[in-house]
This record gives sequence, structure tokens and C-alpha cells, in this order.
Amino acid sequence: MRDGRGRGAGRGDPGAFDSLARGVACSCGLHVRELIGGARGVPAPRSPYVTAIALAALIVSPAWAGRAGTTYLVPAYEACPRGQTTTTTLIPPPPCVPATRESSFTFESATLKTSGFRYLAVGKAAFVFAVKGVRDASGNLVTTDPTNPADDFMVVTSPGQITLTFLNETVPPGVVSGPVVVRFDLKNGAGKATYKTPPPIPDGVIAETGAIVVLDNQGKRLATLGAQSPPATAPPSGPAGR
Repeated sequence: MRDGRGRGAGRGDPGAFDSLARGVACSCGLHVRELIGGARGVPAPRSPYVTAIALAALIVSPAWAGRAGTTYLVPAYEACPRGQTTTTTLIPPPPCVPATRESSFTFESATLKTSGFRYLAVGKAAFVFAVKGVRDASGNLVTTDPTNPADDFMVVTSPGQITLTFLNETVPPGVVSGPVVVRFDLKNGAGKATYKTPPPIPDGVIAETGAIVVLDNQGKRLATLGAQSPPATAPPSGPAGR
């Protein structure tokens, strides 16, 4: 799992809320040891394969080739149970009432900006995330402590599968690396996180994009990729609105 920061990496140990991101990555360690060899007597695969895997593991960042611009994230709501599937019928579930946001925090806007390069660009920003108007359950703008990693918010991108065209091989998601985690702080409800594509990257690598979510400092989903219509207006009050 690659761990970065919006304003520089390596600030302290991650807090307990990293468990959600770590859960995706923890199952990958055995596979990595098997691929690189040398662990508990596992034979090492051919050298070019090891080199390619090691390099490809560095690029589990979100990438949208040629897509420059801004993507607005939407609030993340608690999952609603699905219907029960049988061999002959699908029982539709009732709606989940009330609709409840997963995080107790709210935000005014959350955006994800990409550069639009056709190819992965070493040292260039793979994405820039910005959030404004983050408030706690009491309606107060949130400011986190830059010296305390336990209260950080995070952008988490789960890995997609990676194809090494020069070896004619595709590696399943999560085998060579866990999610990319970019941690950031808030000041008066605003925060920013940048992730740059790390070197080196061999030619002939195709990295598919996984899911992207923003977690609050309790490990709850605050925002996610999606789309929404304009906010609904409240019905008018008084006799005319009845």
C-alpha cells in the first residue's frame, strides 16, 4: 500500500482508521512474496518478470488517459440491502428509509482534477483532490491537527488489474500492491491532496483504474465518484404548498 500526503509524505504512523485500506492490501503480501521469490524457500521467477512486476506495482494510481478536467465527487450514503436472489425469482427489497450518509461529516464540494496526459507521466500529478466546506455533526468547519496523523482524512484508490504487454501477461487486481492512500489535513473545512506518478515506469504497461473514495478520520466514506442532479428544493410552506 503506497501512502502519501497532500503536503508531503512520511508524517507519522497511520491511525486505526487505516484498517479499511489495509484490509484490501493485507492479503497481497503472500502473493508478492511468491512473485519475487526468496521468501520461505519459494523459487524466484525469471528476472525480467520480477523487474516488470516491481515497476508496475508503483503505478496503482488512478489514471484517465486523455481526460483532462474536473470531476465532482458525490456524498457517500450507507449501502442499502439488496434483494434475495433465487433460481426462479428476484425479491425486490424495500427502500432504505431514511437515506443516511455514511460519514457524520458533510462537505460543500469535492473535486478530482486530472491532467489529461495520454500516457503515464513520471513525476506529474496523477490527480489533485480538493474539498471545501467540511463540517462536523454540529455544523462546525473542521480543522485537523497537522502533527497528529490519527485525525487525517484520506483519498483511497483501490488497484485495478495491470497488464504487461511486453510479457503478454495480465496481473489480477491487488496481487502486486494494495490501494494508494493519500492523507491530508483540513483547515477551516478545506483540504487538498496531490498524488504524483512515481518512477520508474516501463513501456508497455496498462493500468486499469479502480474505485476511488474519500474517507473521513473515522474510516467512513465521505465522498465517492458518481453523478447527481441539482439539489431538490423544499416544498413551499403555507396553504399553497399543501
